[in-house]
Amino acid sequence: GKIKHPSSDTYWKFLLGEKAEIMNKLESNYELTLSDVASDIFAGFQTGRDKIFFVEIIEDNGELVKVRNIAFNTNHTIEKKILKKTLMGAGIRRWNTNWENNYAVYPYEDSQKITTLIPKDKLAKKFPKTLVYFESFKDELMESETSEAVDNANYYRYRRARSISQFENRKILAQVLAVKNTFVLDDENYYFVGGGNAGGFGIIIDEKYSKFSHTVLAILNSKIAEFYIKNTSSPFQSGFFSYGKRFIKNLPIKLPDEKQNDEIIDLTKKVLTRKENGEDYDEIENKLDDAIFEMYGFDEQEKA
Repeated sequence: GKIKHPSSDTYWKFLLGEKAEIMNKLESNYELTLSDVASDIFAGFQTGRDKIFFVEIIEDNGELVKVRNIAFNTNHTIEKKILKKTLMGAGIRRWNTNWENNYAVYPYEDSQKITTLIPKDKLAKKFPKTLVYFESFKDELMESETSEAVDNANYYRYRRARSISQFENRKILAQVLAVKNTFVLDDENYYFVGGGNAGGFGIIIDEKYSKFSHTVLAILNSKIAEFYIKNTSSPFQSGFFSYGKRFIKNLPIKLPDEKQNDEIIDLTKKVLTRKENGEDYDEIENKLDDAIFEMYGFDEQEKA
């Protein structure tokens, strides 16, 4: 008969021997998946015209700041409130972030929990300098490469904006394409780029599981998660794998008892502190992996 292609939620189970046994054990010995403990898993925004929307602050004067357009190397004055600290894909790292003074000019607002483009008349009142900035790039903005039509009223829109409440939230971030797991806890309300195989993903842990945030982070950066994702995901050139939503959402999540949770949180925080201070953390990370293997019920032989 015909071979059926797997749906996007399944994968080819071509694992043999020990690998297959480990995968079977993982998939039959858990209570939840990542999408159960996450209230949201979402990609970053796409501007469609990065050259115009990305700036860096060169002089901070309070409400107004002087910025440099990175692509065109031009200076402008705009309202600080419309700028959002933004991580590019490479700024999302394993255990930490590397923000490099990148800001997105984000012309959106939350209205009744829905994020919408700030209308031009409101922009003129609240963010007049920003409107002047957009006007100076109007020709480029009107030549939109996006499939959505742009006109005089909305030419400064993004190709795909994301909800402000998604970004301005505690979340775990991940690079979409990576050689190994690069998950990090973000308490800085970073915005980030995404879409396709570029940029990042955000994972917001559901409130009822919030006390397990550090533990979920540790699981995501563990050897168990790496094994699972690399054996279910799409491989790319040069050893890269996709960590996109469809490959991470079904990751089996085992929740610890209170004692295990305390131990894992303690070890995770030690890793984070050492990483931040530029100190070696291999030994602690190995202990953390051991604690997660134990929580999932794997023995010494299976760890290897």
